[in-house]
Amino acid sequence: MAETGREGERQRARTRRLRLEAALRRANALIEVVDARAPAASRSPLMARGRFAARPRVVVLARADLARPEVTRLWLEHLGAAGTPALAADARAGRGTAAVLSALRRLRPAAEVRAMVVGLPNLGKSSLVNRLAGTARAATGDRPGVTVGEQWVRARPWLLLLDEPGVLPAGGSPLLAALGCLAEGEYDPEEAFAALWSVDEVRAVLGRRWPGAGEAPTAAQALEACARALGAVASGGRWDGRRAARQVLGLFRSGRLGRLSLELPPSGGEEP
Repeated sequence: MAETGREGERQRARTRRLRLEAALRRANALIEVVDARAPAASRSPLMARGRFAARPRVVVLARADLARPEVTRLWLEHLGAAGTPALAADARAGRGTAAVLSALRRLRPAAEVRAMVVGLPNLGKSSLVNRLAGTARAATGDRPGVTVGEQWVRARPWLLLLDEPGVLPAGGSPLLAALGCLAEGEYDPEEAFAALWSVDEVRAVLGRRWPGAGEAPTAAQALEACARALGAVASGGRWDGRRAARQVLGLFRSGRLGRLSLELPPSGGEEP
């Protein structure tokens, strides 16, 4: 049964890839959306392949309000050095969207820009489209899978936007789950917690908030310390690790653990 499930997942991923490739033929630019807290991990692998890699683009580091500003600046410098226009934005608050419009206009100064908005699920692509258009044209929601089909939006007289459903790499990853790119039921909360806890900066924050969570020798012991502090108790008085993991993930995703960056840019000028 597990093998059947994996085969079905691969088939769905292939179908989505073929749909994106077909849509790309109608677009002359890309807006590639990544999570400012983990720009490399949250980049769709498709963007480095074939026609996608060759298409002019603007990279938007979304959710910049949740990442450390000094680390985001390093990422912007890194991407700029590689020749990719990159900007930080908080689409929900409207910050950074004017700069995105200016960067798109520079891609094709004398022609219509038909930009496909691409990225993993639940990174705020539809919110960005609505901000660029100045009105609520695309469906939004704080969960993966809200956008289910192609949505062409006239944002400006010179700008058309195609809001595409997010496409996950086959299998996803615990770090993507921690960022909120995977729907509930598609990941193990304790594995996602472990991925967060493995980041030194996050481990330090957890240790300051809940004694024992930062210096614990394993993620499982750190999670137990969090469960004790949060009062996450299952039947029979056992500590409920899954419940505690979901609570910690919720605090991280909402920014209530503070502004955190999970990745530094690689050395050199190459893109992530």
